[in-house]
Amino acid sequence: MAVDPIDESVQKGVLTQRLMANHKWENINLQSISTKAADLCQGLVYNALGTYYGNVAAYRSPQPALGGILIPGKDVCAVAVFIWILSMTSEIRRICEVGLAIIRLDNAKKGQVQADVDVGEDVFMIKRKGVINKVVVCVVVLIPRMFIAIILLIYGAIYLANTLAVTDMILNACALEIVKDIDEYLFEAIMSHRVRELIEGTRFSYRSPKKETLRGQVEEIVPIMGRLIFVTVVFGIAWAGPLTNFETQVDDFNSWVCEHDLNFAWINHPVIGLPFFTSLDPNLRNNSIPTDAEELRCFYKAHTLMLETRSGFNENSLSESSIANTTLA
Repeated sequence: MAVDPIDESVQKGVLTQRLMANHKWENINLQSISTKAADLCQGLVYNALGTYYGNVAAYRSPQPALGGILIPGKDVCAVAVFIWILSMTSEIRRICEVGLAIIRLDNAKKGQVQADVDVGEDVFMIKRKGVINKVVVCVVVLIPRMFIAIILLIYGAIYLANTLAVTDMILNACALEIVKDIDEYLFEAIMSHRVRELIEGTRFSYRSPKKETLRGQVEEIVPIMGRLIFVTVVFGIAWAGPLTNFETQVDDFNSWVCEHDLNFAWINHPVIGLPFFTSLDPNLRNNSIPTDAEELRCFYKAHTLMLETRSGFNENSLSESSIANTTLA
């Protein structure tokens, strides 16, 4: 699904289709004497627009969830966005922890990597790294990975916030998760078994302050508070930005498709080429049918009023003595 599936061009195209086709006399439902526009809003039209509007109606109407709780479409999208933010926050956290571990390593004298074998855990423990080696790893690996994670966080949240159908949301969430883990898939598919075991069995060894000390407690609490604030702020931006904007677009789309008068039909006059209208409102069907003389009078009166308006007369200034109100009386 596109990042902006209901933009202005889509809304104008839908409005054009409604006015030019769905209200046309040739397309009315002769069984129910209703316009195609009215049938569309009742879920009785089975085409691409009918399916799309069905998703719009489902998004605007509360959906049943576990326990019979009704959840609006915006809230369903908000849950998906919140889960995605948590997932990407975990990815950003791992990048920061690896970078912090590399920075805290003791500097090797000759600029090389020094590692020992931990027999108890059966892993390699990297204890020293050269300064140049640290800079290369941060610049070449960690900074690009952080940049990609932030881009995925932003566009993934917009992608999920602009999802209309629940089925599309599931597919979009799965696609984003695959994109997030593409580096892991490449590593598993390309690297040899020996290299994978070597990397998976490698740890960083650095001195960290004891948790009993004030510094140790601060370094444990501050990251937790920072991640909590980060998740809250990002979700608040997503709620006030993409989620609210998309909800407004859905409401506008519904207004252009199913609000205002749905019970009129039109046809072009074969001579003058102007549209003539009739009402299909069920509340007006029991009224008396106008005679041929009354319909003809209405036609010529409209024709005369158009000529008077074109001649420069103001509609509000047309008095009872105008041609349309006297000669045709």
